[in-house]
Amino acid sequence: MIHNISIQTSPKNKVPEKLRPALDYIHENLDQVPSIEEMSRLCSLSPSYFSRTFRKAMDESFVGYVNRIKIERAVEMLKTGNKSVNYIAAKLGYTDASYFIKVFKRYTGTTPLAYRRRGPVSEPLQRIAI
Repeated sequence: MIHNISIQTSPKNKVPEKLRPALDYIHENLDQVPSIEEMSRLCSLSPSYFSRTFRKAMDESFVGYVNRIKIERAVEMLKTGNKSVNYIAAKLGYTDASYFIKVFKRYTGTTPLAYRRRGPVSEPLQRIAI
């Protein structure tokens, strides 16, 4: 199944201000691979508290959120351009295109090339428990 993606910052539509620096960083630096440790320092929180707070506020894990946001951007790039899958993977911080394809398929149910060929349908992107 192919999924269309609805970008949402938080399912509860209210992100705690203490997480805002991490969310801003993630969205502004999609070519990076942020760690929980880096993001917790950015928010002046311990890694364990950051992780718990993030999961509670966003209704998904930090890693799941980062991957979902990157895959949402990949879908936009596939729909609006003709860049190669390798280019898109590198642009989104994936050093291994095979891993990018695996993550893309986990979230969308199809490979990037198949997604580009067939286009999206009206199902939202799946949240994956990681």
